[in-house]
Amino acid sequence: MNAVEISTIILLIVLTVCVASVSIYLILLLKDLRKTAQDADKVVNDVGRLTGSIGGPLAAAAGFLENVARGTKAFKVISSIFEKKEEK
Repeated sequence: MNAVEISTIILLIVLTVCVASVSIYLILLLKDLRKTAQDADKVVNDVGRLTGSIGGPLAAAAGFLENVARGTKAFKVISSIFEKKEEK
């Protein structure tokens, strides 16, 4: 064998090792990315449940406050009607 054949074989071996190591690295990276995506999905689900559990009582409180505001307006209207009758 001459020097060109030996250097070609060595180059092929080095390239094969490099491609194999990059492939293994990519596989491990994709595994880690998959686990991260699953964890992010769990977080999103937890946030969805949390906002759902907070949103219900907040909507009820908003409805209560809206009804109180309507009640005070109605009370003001009724009291103004009685005040007008008393003035006459």
